[in-house]
Amino acid sequence: MNPRRNGDLTNTRITEIRIETPPGCMGECDWHTARMLQSGALEYCGRRNAVKDGDCKGSVNLYTFDMIANVILESGFLDVPPSGNDYASTMGRYSIDLVIDGQQRNFQHDAAFTPPLFWAVVRLVEMMVGNAKWGEDHYNEAVATYPSRLDGSYYRGAKR
Repeated sequence: MNPRRNGDLTNTRITEIRIETPPGCMGECDWHTARMLQSGALEYCGRRNAVKDGDCKGSVNLYTFDMIANVILESGFLDVPPSGNDYASTMGRYSIDLVIDGQQRNFQHDAAFTPPLFWAVVRLVEMMVGNAKWGEDHYNEAVATYPSRLDGSYYRGAKR
């Protein structure tokens, strides 16, 4: 367990996870960007062959966000080497941006040459997006709930 969290599984050092599958592959690769905040708020833009088309908002499950953030922090993901020269594939690139302790970090690899741990985190983040609740109401609820999440009352069942 990460000692900086002092045993609190809901207080990760990661406050934002952003994934992008930019254009560049031949064929049926999707092209989308999803930005998830620690509040559960989700901002999504689907462009080609994506789950949803256009700009959308919604929310992701708070516990799933925390679990994925903890996997990233504790699995060695932060030590995944930079992409190097792996641009030869037509399968598409994945980019993951994280905000950790207020600092932004970027990780990106071509799908054909992706280190296994990077691929696993990509799949976890894509699963979180795939299970999102869509709509402005869900987005607004995530934003409104966040302060009670920070003070712990959300987890104690207190009413907002």
